[in-house]
Amino acid sequence: MKSRKLSVILIAIAFLIVVVFSCVFTFSVQEVRVNFAATADFDSDSVMESLEKFNGRNLIFFNLDEIKTELASNPKCEVVSADKSYPNVLNVSIKERVARFKITYQEKTYSLSEDGYVLEEISDLTDKLLHITLNGVNVTDVKLGEKIATENDELFFSILSTAKAISFTDNATEITLNAIPYSFNEAVVFMRSGVQIKIWVDTDEVFTKDLIEKAFAAYNGELLNADGKRMSDYEKFTSSIIVTKSDDGKIQVTWSEE
Repeated sequence: MKSRKLSVILIAIAFLIVVVFSCVFTFSVQEVRVNFAATADFDSDSVMESLEKFNGRNLIFFNLDEIKTELASNPKCEVVSADKSYPNVLNVSIKERVARFKITYQEKTYSLSEDGYVLEEISDLTDKLLHITLNGVNVTDVKLGEKIATENDELFFSILSTAKAISFTDNATEITLNAIPYSFNEAVVFMRSGVQIKIWVDTDEVFTKDLIEKAFAAYNGELLNADGKRMSDYEKFTSSIIVTKSDDGKIQVTWSEE
């Protein structure tokens, strides 16, 4: 009787071992499929090389968070999604964080993505990026691959959200945030033509995309001068466009001679 029970136990153990080994080999990662949304300059080869280390891992017990951890050292790499396709495939979607802005902190200049991720230290002479200058709001921390930190993140990131509406072809060189306590917040967009676009909001409000869109509609020809005519290039050069929002939410666009 005892020998029969022992035989049953041994058979059960052997069966369990077979099942475990079958799972290990059947559900081991054999392919990592990566979908890239990136420019031609993006180093996709290094990303693929980093992900190849997961080949051979058990797919059942694999923690997808390991993918983000592995690629965290690449600031330009954003893991949009990751999932498993049984029996043996990892699917990863990668988006390149593209530099849109630059900001100076402790005498160093860094490029930022449109969402405020710090990408790399760059030369201040890189003029293709919109330079962001802060007055009244200090940067508190800059770490590659992480979002920049400031004293007033809500106000700062509203500037970034607003600046997204400024096209690369709009010839803007800089946007300055002037936070004036107990008064108002001002965003000034400096154009290569010499025009300054000034956006004013109350000190307890943030900047919104519709304000900058109205400003550029005016800059590109919709704004009229004091005579009710379209402003000439000379008038634009010698004027500033001022955008405000009234208490009832109506956006007002005017021009002011400098």
